[in-house]
Formats: sequence, C-alpha cells, structure tokens
Amino acid sequence: MGHILRHLTQLSQALSSLRLLLLQFLVLLQYLLIWQVSVPAHAALTLSIEEPNALIDEEHDIKDLAYGHSLFEYYLGNHFSAITQISAYESQQRYTLQQEFAQLVLGSLYLNYGMTAKAEAIFNRLIELHASKATQHNATYQLAYISYITGNDTKTLTLATPLSQDEAVSSSLKQKSLLLLSNAYLRQQQFDKASEALQQLTDTRQRIPLYNLGVSLMRQGQYPQAEAIFEQLSVATASQDLLSDRSYLAQGYNFFAQSKLTEAESAFKNITTQSPYVGAGLIGYGWVATQLYDMEKALGIWHNLKGLDASNPLVQEGYLLIPYGFEELGAYTEALNQYQWAAQSYHHQIKLIDNHLAQIANDNWMAMIAPDPALAVNDEAAWRRLDLELQPGSSDHYLYQLFASHRFSETARGYRELQFLEAVLTHWLDDIPVFHDMLNNQQQRYKSKFAQAEADIKQLSIKPYLDRYQQLRTEFERGAANKDATTFATTEQKALLEKLSQTEALLQQLPAEEKYAAERERFRRVKGLIMWQLEYQFHARKQEANKELTQIPDQLENMEKRIASLHLVESATDQRVSSLHRQLSTYPPRLESLLEQTRQLKKQHGALLQQIAQSELNLRKSTLNDLLARSELSVARIQDKLLMTQEAPE
Repeated sequence: MGHILRHLTQLSQALSSLRLLLLQFLVLLQYLLIWQVSVPAHAALTLSIEEPNALIDEEHDIKDLAYGHSLFEYYLGNHFSAITQISAYESQQRYTLQQEFAQLVLGSLYLNYGMTAKAEAIFNRLIELHASKATQHNATYQLAYISYITGNDTKTLTLATPLSQDEAVSSSLKQKSLLLLSNAYLRQQQFDKASEALQQLTDTRQRIPLYNLGVSLMRQGQYPQAEAIFEQLSVATASQDLLSDRSYLAQGYNFFAQSKLTEAESAFKNITTQSPYVGAGLIGYGWVATQLYDMEKALGIWHNLKGLDASNPLVQEGYLLIPYGFEELGAYTEALNQYQWAAQSYHHQIKLIDNHLAQIANDNWMAMIAPDPALAVNDEAAWRRLDLELQPGSSDHYLYQLFASHRFSETARGYRELQFLEAVLTHWLDDIPVFHDMLNNQQQRYKSKFAQAEADIKQLSIKPYLDRYQQLRTEFERGAANKDATTFATTEQKALLEKLSQTEALLQQLPAEEKYAAERERFRRVKGLIMWQLEYQFHARKQEANKELTQIPDQLENMEKRIASLHLVESATDQRVSSLHRQLSTYPPRLESLLEQTRQLKKQHGALLQQIAQSELNLRKSTLNDLLARSELSVARIQDKLLMTQEAPE
C-alpha cells in the first residue's frame, strides 16, 4: 500500500507541474484576447461509462434447496455471507443437483470483490470440466468481462464475439455480450464495429453506449457521423433525464463544430434548467450567439451563470465570459467590475477548498465522514447501503462532488468492506467462548442421555427373552412332531378349547341317561367342528409360527448390536467434542492476526482516501488558481486600457 501512496504523490506533483505550464499558456492566450471555443466545448463532454454487468442474472430453475438458499443470500446483496455459505455447503457436499451453478455464483462474488485471479480459475475449471452449455456460456462471458476490466480488449473480443452470434445463448446473456463488445470496440476506437454491435441491443440498453459512440466520433472530428448518432439518440429518448441533457449538450457542440448554429441553439435550449449540465449548455448557447454577431444576447445568456452552483467547474470558467462580453462591447468599466467580481468569487471558492483541505489533514477525518455504524454483522445489505456523510450543517458542494467521484467512491467502498470485515472478525472472536460453552452444554446433555440409556439397558435384560424363545421353540418342535393341531391355535381358539374341556368334564359327571344324549351329541359336533378347523389351518399356522420364531434371534442380535453401537457413539461423541474444542482453540490467534491485518489495511485505506481527497481538491484549487490568475491579469489589463484611454489627447 505504501508504494501506491508514493505513486499517487508523484502523480499529484506531476499534475501540478502540468497545470503550471497550462497556466502560463492560458495567461498568454487571455492577454492576447484569443478565445478557443473548443476548450469549453470538449471540457463539457465526458464519456458516460456503462460497465457490463458481472452478476449472474440468468433466469433458471432452482432444483437444489441448498443452491436456492445461497442464491437468496446472493440476490439480497449479502455477498460475504454468500461466499461463506457456498464454501461451507461445498465442504458438506450439500449441492447435489446444481453444484456448477453454485460455482458460477461463487466466481461472480469473487469478481465483485476484485479477486479476478480466483474468479478466473473457477470459470476456467467449469469450462474444462465440460459443464452444461448454459453454465459454459455464463463462464465464458465472465472470462470476457474479466479481460475487459483488466484492459485485454483482444481477448474480450475473442470470447464475447461467439456469444453474441450463437443462437443457443440466452437473449439476456447475448445482450450483455453485445454491450461488452461495444465497450471494447469503443476503447479501441473501432467505431464502425461498435455501432454494429450497438444496433443489435434493445432500445433500453442502447442509450449510454450510443452516447459514448457519438462523443468518441466527435472527438475524432467525425462530426457528420456523430450527428447521426445523436439524432438517433434524441429520437429514442422518451423522457427527459440526465442522459437526455448530456445528449443535447453533445449534440449542440457537434452542430456548433459544423457551424450549424440554428440547430446548435435548439439543442442547447432543450437542456432542462435544473440539470447539472445547464452551465455547459449556457456557455455553448452564448457562443452560438457570438457567432451570430449578437454579443448582447450572448452576454445575457452568460449572465445566467451567476445563478448556478458556484462550485461547478464549468460555471467557474464561464464567469470569465461575462466580462469578456462587456469587453467586446466596449464597456470596459463594467468589464473591470465583472473581472473583479470573478476574482472575488475564485478567492472565496479557494478559501472553501482550503478549509476542506485543513479538515482532511486531520487524522480523525475518516472517522468524521465514515463513523463506525452500530449495525448487526449479519445485516450485510445494510452495511452496503451506508454512505459517507457530510458534517451536520455543511452545505458546501465540493465534498458532495468529491464523494460522487468514481475514484473516491470506489475507494470508499473498499473502506466500507474493510469496516464490515473488521466487525465480522470481532464478532467471531467474541463468539469463540460462546461456542466452547455450547459444546460443553451439549456434551453434558449427551452424557445425561447416555446415562439414562445405560440404566434402561440394565433394566431390560435379554436373558428372559432368550428363555422364552427356547420354550416357544420346544413347544413348536413338539407340536410339529406330534402333529398336534392345538399347538398353533389362536388365543380365541385356545379359550374356546378351554371352555369345551370344562363342558366335557361337566358332561362326564352327568348320569348316562337318555335325556342327556342330545347335549352330548351337540357337544361332540361342536368339538369336532373346532378340531376340524384346527387341522385345516395346521400347516399354514405352522409355517407362520416358524417364520416368527426365525425372526426372533435376528431381532435379539440387532438389539445387542444397538447396545454396542450406543457405547461406541458415547465414546465417539466425547472424542468429537474434544476435537471441536481443540479446533476452536486454534481460531483466536488466527482471527486476532486477521483482525490486526484488517485494521492496518483499513488505516492505510483511510490514508489513501485522504490522499485522493487532497489530490482531487488540490486539482480543483489549481484550476481555480489558473482562473484567478487570468481574472487578475485581465483586471490589470483593463485598468491599463482605461488609464490609457483617460490619458489619450482629445
């Protein structure tokens, strides 16, 4: 990190030297009253970057519950939690159906954190392992995106071109591939191919790339081609927004460069009054009036710049146009007053910047603009939503512009990630004793259950069951050998046989008289019917009883095995808990080391943010110093001119 800070310092010094040379050149131009229209025009036109999306947003079915859970965290924006969860689920082999999709998400998450090498390895492995076609298409796009963000446009074009032409590729992925191609072609200034790729995009995704193409063509001096692009963009614009205003601004300067003054005036007038680009539009509108030899109209237009944000760099530069207009009209006294007013304004703005630079030099500056939030560590999305904040009561726009700049905001995002990581590591470190207590409580609960199981086992002796089994086996073998049908009688049948036996005993006690003959005959028939039923069911009952007797030894053996397994589980549980205790004991030193590294990185990141803020504000201050020097030289020049006019003989 130290070498980055040194490089940034050297870069800041080099920019200061370059600004000094530009100051000398601009002072000479101002003194000679040479105004270059192209300076404010091109200063107002900047490329609006639409980076291709690296997230996995292809519509697909969820077939794996674990994968669906991970995807849910991913779409919630809980990226750190999603990485942790995917890694844990993979080690537990919980992805049974959609492991390759989980790998795609993991690679995309690593890419989101800037870990391009780790992400690239995952995507290459998915392709090498011949994953499904949809997965390979997504992995190829991700590799093309990595090539794009690392500046390898040749590889980007090689990977993205087949995706944009393959009919098997989903429509949304094809659109993203075309956007990637157009950006790469624009960066290589292959405008024809960029335009060809853009024409295949849907209307909603064309606007920003089309704007980029138009500005690039304009910078190359290809004004007619740029005009066609801006015309297409204005037709496609259904509502007035910031991009519409930027398009009208670029279109106006493009017409102005071709001396199409009426069209340029119309384009500048289309910019909304509340737009941040209204200052650049007023400057261009005023230059159109000067080309139509109407300096009074131009002066009236430029005078509106005074009502705009005084921290806007284009508005600040436009302040010099007002006295220039008066000077062109020969109103030197008013021109002098306006140059002095501009100088006072620049002095005030420089003072504001100096105040901010003094605050930024404070070691506690990062804590003031990015205080540690009292958020739960499991609410990752809330951490990501946090923004840097100005001090209460501050109404200055320089810090707003600084915070909104891409370089500062991306670095601040890294600082926020380090804050989140610090909170997570601290939370984990605090939870280690809780995990030890949880394991101890769980072990005590298991021991209590094992003790209860041991007591139950002692009460549940197997010997009586074995004795009963041997008795039943003996009865079965005797009944089978003697073919005794009553051996396999059911409980109801045995009860009925018992009643028949009692009845027979009673009949035998009766005298052998004729009046009891009917009862004896009825008894004989009932007993014969029951015995016939028993004889009829003998073989089936015998097989059923034999089957049940055969299963009893297996059941008793299984019971003995379960009792033995219970003792093994008790021993294994003790070993597992002890192993987890040992493993947990290794975490605090590692977490403390990571926590210290994170804090050091956060401190370095904060210093880098300070340096970026100082560099950006010093650059603004340098520009204001240039404008201040031009205004003060103009004051001296106008004063000399007024003095010479007063001393000239009549």
